[in-house]
Amino acid sequence: MKKVEYMNYITSYKERDLMVLDNDSWLIEVGDHVIQKKTSEGTESLSEIEMAIYCFWVLDYSVRNSGSLEEIEDIYPQAVNQLIDIFQKNKWRSSTFLALAELDRNAFCRNYYAEFDQICNELRAAY
Repeated sequence: MKKVEYMNYITSYKERDLMVLDNDSWLIEVGDHVIQKKTSEGTESLSEIEMAIYCFWVLDYSVRNSGSLEEIEDIYPQAVNQLIDIFQKNKWRSSTFLALAELDRNAFCRNYYAEFDQICNELRAAY
């Protein structure tokens, strides 16, 4: 097998593998890739969708580990605002729900799990 064919096979295998992952696993896997890229190449190296994935990963980490958005302040304080901006710019449906994070953080956290799959699906479709 030629190198180009092999690389195309590997790429398509990875894409197929990511498609069968549930959204929780997808966010962990792709989030890890984005975090590694951010760490090695800097925030500026991230594409808009990678930045959205990173911001959502930060938000998800905070909600799942503390039940609130307080941990965002320690990890990446701009996460909520940047994520909202990207979702609004792309006219994605979840932008309205994400805006709730700025207005009423408790209501946002209470409803987070009900909206999680929709947010992930929009990110996955763009990635």
